[in-house]
Amino acid sequence: SSGINAEYGAVNAALESPGQLLSLYQQYTVKEGKAKSPQRLALFRTTLKRIVEGNAKHPTWTQGLNKFADMTLEEKRSYLGLNASRVHSTLSSNSNDLSEDDIPESKDWRTEGKVTGV
Repeated sequence: SSGINAEYGAVNAALESPGQLLSLYQQYTVKEGKAKSPQRLALFRTTLKRIVEGNAKHPTWTQGLNKFADMTLEEKRSYLGLNASRVHSTLSSNSNDLSEDDIPESKDWRTEGKVTGV
């Protein structure tokens, strides 16, 4: 959101100046309560680049910084709780259990109480 961008200062300037990048990163770590590290700073800088590029491409909405700005993709996935590989694995294993022999010619869902009459 624009409030976050205004709070952290100019994102564009941070990409052009190492001093401003460090200053913005310092503000971010304090606000989000995060520990600083060179690896996290690199992830943060990559996120800033994506924000600048995205905002340039999409003038009708604005990206901004949030608590995910210095996380790896794996950390974001685990934080959000979606394990796509587990979902894919489950779907693949379930599909192996099915055969065309298991599919009835017809099925009346009304008899099972799954649908009601009109």
